[in-house]
Amino acid sequence: MELTVVDSKDRHKRHRVLVHISDTLEVNTVMTHLRKQNPELNTDLSVMSQKVTEKEQSLALSIDPDSHKALARSNFKAFWGLVRIIFQTLKEAKKHPETEGSTSKPSAQ
Repeated sequence: MELTVVDSKDRHKRHRVLVHISDTLEVNTVMTHLRKQNPELNTDLSVMSQKVTEKEQSLALSIDPDSHKALARSNFKAFWGLVRIIFQTLKEAKKHPETEGSTSKPSAQ
């Protein structure tokens, strides 16, 4: 393994997002499910923090630029079982705490 020193302005920027999931599965299982159902997110997602309640959990994630672009293309929605979950950037979540990464049902087609 080779380490390289780079200037901070040359590093890839990591984005931070918040998502609420109506399930209390272990975090590794959650990440596996997210990656299987959303292959465009199958890159580098890191859990920064987790808050678990009786029926749901909130995850603050650090994501790579490619995953951020994929989320942006899907309006920051991803599949979770038969519903879609909504990701919010942490900046947006702080501005609008009442709408933090809620779960939405798929629209009828």
